[in-house]
Amino acid sequence: MTNIPYSLFGWNLKAGGVILPEERLPVGQTIIIGFQHVVAMFGATVLAPILMGFDPNVAVLFSGVGTLIFLFLPPFTHAGQGGENAP
Repeated sequence: MTNIPYSLFGWNLKAGGVILPEERLPVGQTIIIGFQHVVAMFGATVLAPILMGFDPNVAVLFSGVGTLIFLFLPPFTHAGQGGENAP
C-alpha cells in the first residue's frame, strides 16, 4: 500500500508494515490501538494497586504527578517501560 500524504503534523498515512514516527495508522486501527492502550493502563494504574492493597486513587494521582514531572523535567527523568511495581 502506498503512503498517502496527511497534512496534520506532517504525518504520512500507512496501513501496514513498520510504522515509523513520521507515519500514522488509519483511523480504525488507531482506535483499536488506543483501546488496547486504555486496557493496559487500567491494569497498571487501577488493577495492580488493588491487588497489592493500595488505594487506586493514590495511584492515579501519582500517575498524573509523574506525568507532570516527566513533561517539565525531561533531562532528569527516566521513561520506564513497565514493570515498576514488580517484586
